[in-house]
Amino acid sequence: MTIHEIALLELFLVGGIGVLLAISALLISFITEKRNRSCTEVTSGTVIKYRYLGDGNISPVVSYRAMGSVYTKRKKFNSIRTVGIKGFPLHIEEDAYEDEKGNLHVKTGPVANMKKLAETLWPMGSSMKVYYNPDNPKVAYVDRPLKNRFVITAFLLTGLFIILLSVVLFYVIQM
Repeated sequence: MTIHEIALLELFLVGGIGVLLAISALLISFITEKRNRSCTEVTSGTVIKYRYLGDGNISPVVSYRAMGSVYTKRKKFNSIRTVGIKGFPLHIEEDAYEDEKGNLHVKTGPVANMKKLAETLWPMGSSMKVYYNPDNPKVAYVDRPLKNRFVITAFLLTGLFIILLSVVLFYVIQM
């Protein structure tokens, strides 16, 4: 195998991974937007329980009625930003709030009462809007659409970096 053939092989293999990541970012963006656009009907849902997924990830589970059936959906966030203060027992004022962009902010101390934070944000039995697809009511989102901006940006930037790296390596290998 010649140096040029090795360089081309590297370009296609490494660059191909970058292209796949960039295409994945575009597909995730397209699918997310299509799902969000398809959820045109609005109903009222009721908070029935909470999900605790660790590292400050708390969310309400909402029950809603659509097209004569009852469904449940967990509220999702664009991102979850946790500030945890660890160490010797200090009294830390726990707090959680959701900003206007759909990001959940959680501040906890060494011992956190996530149930208390969840109940403060979304009282049990409280009402929340649910947007659903009239053709498939299982496809829904609670309160606001999910944008997946972090995932899309991470995949796209990583893909572009790998493509750039493969082009640089292509020329370095041929020197």
